[in-house]
Amino acid sequence: MPAPKRPRKKKTEEVTTTKQSEVTEVMTDGESEKDALIKELQAQVLSQEEHEKQIKKLQEQLAKAEAEVESANKSTEDFKLKPDPDDKEKFYYFEIIWHPKRSDSDEEFVTLGVNGKLMVWARNKPAVIRSDYLEVCENAFVPRFKQLPGEERKEIGGLKPYTYTINRKITQEEYDRRKKEGDKALHEDLASKGISL
Repeated sequence: MPAPKRPRKKKTEEVTTTKQSEVTEVMTDGESEKDALIKELQAQVLSQEEHEKQIKKLQEQLAKAEAEVESANKSTEDFKLKPDPDDKEKFYYFEIIWHPKRSDSDEEFVTLGVNGKLMVWARNKPAVIRSDYLEVCENAFVPRFKQLPGEERKEIGGLKPYTYTINRKITQEEYDRRKKEGDKALHEDLASKGISL
């Protein structure tokens, strides 16, 4: 009958915690445990510096976005959009620049309607607009919601879907001339693609 096998003893050098195993992996021939710890701490400092750089970059992006929104809000505060009741003008006219898309879900062109009449503008280019269309922009609001499992959906804020900067107030004559030129260019572009209006 063969002799019973003895259970083997576990190695005393076996590393049990994650930190110790990381230190063991970092160690190479000829390095002391102190050198390995120094290397590990340097790696942690570098990763913390990278994390701080990412936070700083995100803060800069947020500040830029907030500045754009504030600029858009200030630009409309500087100009009166509605004529006074005793004013002989029915509308005011402005040259503006529509801000670029903020996300992929934004439309390529800005399309607004007033009393069934739609207008289309390209983004990031000077454009002319009548004050009643700017009123639509000022009143437009897209709510944002948050819903957690088992809870009701809650509105957590929102944003203006169309942001712009007013360059200057213009005359009705300039508005009519530039609008006519823009309409002609649009019709020619659509006709070249086989679309007629």
